[in-house]
Amino acid sequence: MNFTLKMNTENMSTVRPLVGDETMIPIGFIITLENLFSFLVLYRCTRVNYQIRVLSMNLCVSDLLAGISLCFPIEAYYFGENCGFKKYFYTFFVTISLLTVTMMDMDRCLALHFGIRYYNYISPRLLIFICTSFWIVSFLNAYMMYFDPASQFGIHCEPAYHAPKNIITISASAFLLVSILSNLVMFTYLVHTIRKGFRQIKDINFPAQTTGRCTEQAIVIKKLLVITGCFLFCATPYIITTFPVLDYNTPFGKKVHIVTAVIIVANSAINPFLYVWRFREARYQIKRLLCFWNRSYTEVIQIKHNKEIATYLISRSVSLRMPNS
Repeated sequence: MNFTLKMNTENMSTVRPLVGDETMIPIGFIITLENLFSFLVLYRCTRVNYQIRVLSMNLCVSDLLAGISLCFPIEAYYFGENCGFKKYFYTFFVTISLLTVTMMDMDRCLALHFGIRYYNYISPRLLIFICTSFWIVSFLNAYMMYFDPASQFGIHCEPAYHAPKNIITISASAFLLVSILSNLVMFTYLVHTIRKGFRQIKDINFPAQTTGRCTEQAIVIKKLLVITGCFLFCATPYIITTFPVLDYNTPFGKKVHIVTAVIIVANSAINPFLYVWRFREARYQIKRLLCFWNRSYTEVIQIKHNKEIATYLISRSVSLRMPNS
């Protein structure tokens, strides 16, 4: 059988992505700058828990590369017989990002379930192995997302919305959808466990601490709601459109594809706010980086930061000594 690549020189200029370079390149520059700065901040955050630090750095690298892949025009990704590979690169990096975010939620669940024992099971080496496996799985999944049995090596050359729908592409989409929706299950477990823990503290009958504990509970749940809600909102719609549910020959189908594609791209720009800059240590390092020229100010915030760390450690030590019900 003679396998040939579908795309040729004539249709390279006529078959174009629905979301053009005039939209993606500016967004790519923003994503690149955000995540490059976030990676530098995380590198300096030596006091952050190593699980959070390793996973956050993996997230930053994947989003950084996703942003860089968007910064180049689509013509830069034509290889062979004018076959477009831009969708493969971006899908590869975004899949790593989605799996890393899912692992972050799983890390919270496991830490709550196993408590201090969790830190005996997890190690920096194991985390690095998990992150490396994400890159391998994402590479394979990106290939499967656009698998075309009618093309050489199964490579689909046309834009993403022209990708064939077969058992392999649908399985790859289903894998991503299950991974994303699992965050909703983990969010439910986290909220249930947190509320249960605070009820136990309340039952110990410390009237002076009840109001503060309830406020802390509400803050934690709100943070989890915002993080999980943003992730599901950004990732789920586009993954659903990769199933055979839309007719891209209609104006409605094309509009849905454009909107969902822009939203999932925006996820890489939102991640630094949700998973890096919200940490106290990260905000402190940001201030030091941005105000490096003002030595007196950096010394003031360093003293303030050290006091906050000491106060937190003392408060945590006291709370750990409180009797259990």
